[in-house]
Amino acid sequence: MVYIQKILFLTYESLPNIFENQLDFQKHKKGPIAGVIEENIHIFSSSRLIEGFGFGLSDWGNELYYLIEPRVKEPLKSTLLDYKDFVIDLTEDELLTFIYARFPEYSANSEEWDRLKPKRVKHALSMLKKEKISVSMAAEIADMNYYEFEDLARKQKIRWKS
Repeated sequence: MVYIQKILFLTYESLPNIFENQLDFQKHKKGPIAGVIEENIHIFSSSRLIEGFGFGLSDWGNELYYLIEPRVKEPLKSTLLDYKDFVIDLTEDELLTFIYARFPEYSANSEEWDRLKPKRVKHALSMLKKEKISVSMAAEIADMNYYEFEDLARKQKIRWKS
């Protein structure tokens, strides 16, 4: 559920006008959480639209998806897909490190962020290696000077796109 929450959080942050305050993200130990998302996931699960650990669509859910999908307009559609692609290869710790570093207002009093902070350089390097973020974003997440971070990445033989 963490991944679904974060995909929708990042989309909400990118396109706040589309959601018109329909989502109210609150601070939580697993990063920003909107209760309405959790409620809807439970409804979809009990209605058998989704199934399994990864919340995959059931056969009936797939049928509904193909009816609804053409109605989803841009830029919402591409933004959701971009963030889905972004989070898919990240560990939960990498994803939460990204969220807390980019949106520090959600990290207040978070035990999870306290646990992750010492690992932020490791997670930033990993996300850079996976080509999920730019070197400047990785330096920001690592809370390091750009040139020091670039030097560290080179020493670890991590390559990135310019």
